[in-house]
Amino acid sequence: MRCRVMVIPLVMLLLLANGYAQKVEEGKAIRLSTKEVPLGKIHPIIEESFVVSPDGKRFAYVAKRGKKELVVVDGEEGKKYDEVWGPIFSPDSKRFAYKARRGNKWLVVVDGEEGKEYDEVWGPIFSP
Repeated sequence: MRCRVMVIPLVMLLLLANGYAQKVEEGKAIRLSTKEVPLGKIHPIIEESFVVSPDGKRFAYVAKRGKKELVVVDGEEGKKYDEVWGPIFSPDSKRFAYKARRGNKWLVVVDGEEGKEYDEVWGPIFSP
């Protein structure tokens, strides 16, 4: 079995609320200001699958939905597979790839496009 699955509301980790407070004397009133931040969908994710692009502007992770797994890139869900491994961004952060299993065949997915199916595939790697 892969690792345990945990629910991480990703956006909540990044921005729970945009608020501030001031230091005041005892007994004085202060005004707090908060901003509501929509969290969007919350996915149960495979904890060690979370990756951030080299430029720090993009993110991806493997999520579980029932017995299937899928990759979420920048908040957008990809196709469902039986198993997903090795999410990786290219060095320039423009491309994204991972390997996936459908039944007993493996394939590499690059920028959402599926490659050919094989009996075995090792994780994708981008050249510098």
